[in-house]
Amino acid sequence: MSETPALDPGLYELLVTTGLAATLGDQAHDAHDRTFADVDAADAPHVLTQHLSTVISRTLSSLPVEEQIDTANRLLQTIPEVVGAETVTSGPQLLTSVTAPMTPPPLRPSTPLADVALFTNSRNDPQLGSELRLEMESADHIDLLCAFVQWSGIRVLENSLRAAAERGVPIRVLTTTYIGATDRRALDYWLFAVRG
Repeated sequence: MSETPALDPGLYELLVTTGLAATLGDQAHDAHDRTFADVDAADAPHVLTQHLSTVISRTLSSLPVEEQIDTANRLLQTIPEVVGAETVTSGPQLLTSVTAPMTPPPLRPSTPLADVALFTNSRNDPQLGSELRLEMESADHIDLLCAFVQWSGIRVLENSLRAAAERGVPIRVLTTTYIGATDRRALDYWLFAVRG
């Protein structure tokens, strides 16, 4: 069991574990006040999942790959709702595409589809426009949440948006007119020229 380091004054959102409780007990002689809050029942699955994810990730990273799979499968079998459910196969492997016969798979973006990605526009980062175009190529729906829409942005994505619309992909754009940052011409072009 790893020791929980002493806590400096500040704000925290730490799940109270036995290690943390022991640390707090060891620090009981100091002059700091501590506050606690019950985890709301609706938030409990998320909070517990985050904690389990951290512990499991740390454990799996210390094991060879085949032992990682065995450990993951043993963990899955301990959850009552999934006893007898599908376990992880050897490898492990990810399904990365499904295509019609003799059809090459779509090009993949460099960022994982299921992860959140932060683009800083640095020289070594993938470019946002190209990543969006690659994601749109295989998307079955597109939801764009934009602080504002500009003509230059529509032009960068125009062909990809048009191709998605022609494939019948539902496309939604949520934006704002706050301080007039959204270009009305860009929205009109999107609604009538690209979307049809």
